[in-house]
Amino acid sequence: MRDEKDKLMNQATDKFFNMYVNLVKNGKIYGENAAIRNIWEKDKTFFFDVYLYRLKKSFIFEASYIHNLFDVSREKGYNDAASFVKDFFAAVGQGTPKQPPLQTSKDNLLDALRADLTILQFMSRLDKGSQVLKNKIIFDYIKKSVPEAKSFSDLYLRKILSDIRPEPVDFYRAVTSLKRKTPIEAECFLKEIVKVCQTDGFLNYTERMYLADVAQFLRQEGLKLPEKLL
Repeated sequence: MRDEKDKLMNQATDKFFNMYVNLVKNGKIYGENAAIRNIWEKDKTFFFDVYLYRLKKSFIFEASYIHNLFDVSREKGYNDAASFVKDFFAAVGQGTPKQPPLQTSKDNLLDALRADLTILQFMSRLDKGSQVLKNKIIFDYIKKSVPEAKSFSDLYLRKILSDIRPEPVDFYRAVTSLKRKTPIEAECFLKEIVKVCQTDGFLNYTERMYLADVAQFLRQEGLKLPEKLL
């Protein structure tokens, strides 16, 4: 019996190792990257064995404490725990590969934009306002840069961006990779940064400072950029 339980748990983790789960605690919702290891029913209540990557530990949650779930690998959302249970047991019953699948090709398609997205995310967080509009600008940039991404849902792209939380050191490291851009590409990218920062109608001091650092680096690399960008 123990071996059978372990087998089911391993199958479940293989299937649902790349989840984003919103948990309810003290009336607030907290998002966590997680793996769903197992689910069982007791006294007409479902319980979830959830491994939280941030804490590197498993926890048992009653279904009522799970607000919703998003399967990143399959790009499928569940409005509540109950709607996820059926898919979970169907997947476990079908068997799984011996090891978790690699990142989806969708993730790999965005690898080339990692530095750009790091910069855009950093700049978008300098001012917390107009985040929905800022995300829309970044989504449009992704889809314009990677034609295959046009089929990606906003929910999936929002999850991708939520995982990018750059500090200043990450920002400056990403800036150094911009030297690979052509002058036209660099100018177009600077315009994207300005669009993100100007969602509230103007550039504040901090935004101008970091934007000037980007422009200065590119000029040092020999790219001719128009002063009017700043």
